[in-house]
Amino acid sequence: MSSRKLAFGSLCVLIVGGLVVPQGVFAADPTGFDHSQTTDQEVWQFLVDERNPFEDPWGVEVEPLAWPDTQIAATADESQWVAQAAEQEKVREVSGDGKSLAEKATDPTSILKQFQIQNTFIPDSYGASGSSNQFILQPVLPIPKSSGFPLTQIIRPTLPYVSTANPDGPLGRDNGWGDLALMDLFIKKCDWGTVGVGPYFIFPTATSDFTGQGKYQAGPAFVAIYNKVPKWTLGVLAYNPISFAGDDDRDAVSTFTVQPVAIRHFDKGLYAGLGDLPLTYEWHSNNYAIPLSLKIGKVTKICEQNVNLFVQPSYTPWHDGPTSEWSVKVGCTFLFP
Repeated sequence: MSSRKLAFGSLCVLIVGGLVVPQGVFAADPTGFDHSQTTDQEVWQFLVDERNPFEDPWGVEVEPLAWPDTQIAATADESQWVAQAAEQEKVREVSGDGKSLAEKATDPTSILKQFQIQNTFIPDSYGASGSSNQFILQPVLPIPKSSGFPLTQIIRPTLPYVSTANPDGPLGRDNGWGDLALMDLFIKKCDWGTVGVGPYFIFPTATSDFTGQGKYQAGPAFVAIYNKVPKWTLGVLAYNPISFAGDDDRDAVSTFTVQPVAIRHFDKGLYAGLGDLPLTYEWHSNNYAIPLSLKIGKVTKICEQNVNLFVQPSYTPWHDGPTSEWSVKVGCTFLFP
């Protein structure tokens, strides 16, 4: 038994020496093992493989000890926290500017490729009887700034397919493509947010007189987004296309349009705020419309594709001229961050 105690004592000396003695002390080891560039784990393995202090004097092999495993298993609470963080990351998709994907999807100045599909059902309209419907295709094409051009550009064409209501009178009802609108904004970042200006065009692409205005139009567009309030997207989008050519039998058109932006963001991609149904004023006829709308949406993933889903009921209490009374818009926007 004294021999076993002596062997065990020698083992302890070797192990403690290999773990705590500075590396320079082992530089002249007569065995030729270079300790000067080794880690503690390599010293341990050398002791086990080469010096074999675990060999019992009576010829009985004792199983060598493995290098201690320092990894600590995650507790149940830690695992749950990691799972929640991973789920939130699927929605958040934080970019370099610190905005979540939901915040970028509701910001008209964001550099985010999108393809929007919207449908607005109008059960009642002022100046008409019966329901109407408007289906919209709207891609958003951002062009990042470059060394040749210092401003970011956002191009947003809008093409509607319109089913009109029955106007009061002998005009009847019709379906067809509407006029193509094109907004081209040049975006500049500021300390408080972003601002953009550019042209707004309308081309008379309607397939029916009832689904379009029959005029070429062009005018200015402006956008400003304030980013200093946490979890809020605040700002305004305005444009005023003015007719300058087209069908001489159609009335001249000049419509000032203002769309307030106020969206509150919540956890897991949820958001709510003002809808994107704008306030309008027509300069020639003095017709106007001031709607009230609420937008509720969620940015999520469907089959690994980022999407923005929303619903938007609207009501127009103040108006002069034909416009929608009640409407419900639903939309699905494909996001490509």
